[in-house]
Amino acid sequence: MINPLKKNNKISNSWLEHAGIEWESVSVPRRIGFDRIKISPRVTGINWPVFERAWAKEKSKNTHHMMSAHLSGDVDQALVICKAEKRERWYSYIRICVDRCVFVIRHSSLPGRLTDDCVFEIFVPLMRGKEFLGNLKNQSCSEKQDHVRTLFRKLHRKYGIICSEELACMRDIELNVSICLNGWRGTFKDPVEWLQGYQSTIQGFTCNSFTKSSSTLLLNGCDTDFEETVPDSRKISFAAVSKTRIMKVYDKTYELKKEYKRTVKDDTELDMDEVTRIEVQVLKRDEIFMYLKKDNFFALTQNDIEEAFTSFLRRHLAEPLNEYYREMDRAMEKYFGSIDMHNRAWKYLLYRDLLSVISDRYYEIIQDDLRRWITYINGKSVKGNGARIFKSLVEMFKENEERAIRLVDKRSHEALIEWLVNLTGEQKQMIRYRII
Repeated sequence: MINPLKKNNKISNSWLEHAGIEWESVSVPRRIGFDRIKISPRVTGINWPVFERAWAKEKSKNTHHMMSAHLSGDVDQALVICKAEKRERWYSYIRICVDRCVFVIRHSSLPGRLTDDCVFEIFVPLMRGKEFLGNLKNQSCSEKQDHVRTLFRKLHRKYGIICSEELACMRDIELNVSICLNGWRGTFKDPVEWLQGYQSTIQGFTCNSFTKSSSTLLLNGCDTDFEETVPDSRKISFAAVSKTRIMKVYDKTYELKKEYKRTVKDDTELDMDEVTRIEVQVLKRDEIFMYLKKDNFFALTQNDIEEAFTSFLRRHLAEPLNEYYREMDRAMEKYFGSIDMHNRAWKYLLYRDLLSVISDRYYEIIQDDLRRWITYINGKSVKGNGARIFKSLVEMFKENEERAIRLVDKRSHEALIEWLVNLTGEQKQMIRYRII
């Protein structure tokens, strides 16, 4: 008997189209919020009887999935908290998993350090009943703080670990905002495609794509297909990576669909709205302080993380692009001042030299700037023929619009960045999904 829901049946697609699988919706506020963080909480004590019972129970399972600990016979390798409480059994390492989050306390190898090295890696909790949507929904500042305090209480109750609920240094933070693009009207037009042209301007830039037979995205109320430059190709992410920070813009829908296919071992697939995620990670304590102006996680406010997010984008996205254009514009002023109008090939030479300088990047020329640069050309006839020269250059650039040089009234990145750095506050956002 043919199963009409089995996707490899010949009739399945037609059947599904006529049956009309219902869409469900989930609330994912459009806001700047936390995803994964690493903090160093202050451990004020350990209830050893509770800890030992938990450890004995875990050892009896012989799995060590939720908890592991290393005993040490060397006092120099023992945890400071063991020596402080004059324990007979010394531990050098403790690892506990609680609600998918990982708490580790280990002996510090730094000479003269009087505290243990403690790290708590905390992930966004999955949505109950919608675990396949992963970390689609971030946490506001207060939600994250409440989540951490709840984890602290579980550590105390189940494992005897006592952490201060008012003090925790930040070692690694990830902030993001998820934007549903379906029918969205504004200046946001697939930044992955557009920013690819600046890959040698933004530090550590990489761009990834995947192949798809047919792909469209509803942007600004119309279908925009991604097959304009490379057939069957669609950009899914760009990332600018350094040792201390990561900036990413990527197709969150593609990531979730791919993860669903990997983890759900049946013939179903996840279908959902188009969602783009903008994400920043800061991986060094000193740099975190530079953006957040605070060292204690529990002292943060929502305003602090919004300012940090927008400051990060200005510093690592806006400033490199603005500096690129400042340098190019200055170079263009000098170049126009050296143009020899008696050389009939001067327009060809201008275009050739410009292409060689910008390499694989874009260069958008503001029309008013072009008019001003023309006045720098030496020659008696320039002043009276400026409009004619401008028109001839416009025609030359328009003939080659598919190339990387474009004439514009306002540069694309200015509107894009202006929008990105004003993603503050919280807006209601419903994202549709269904299992097919």
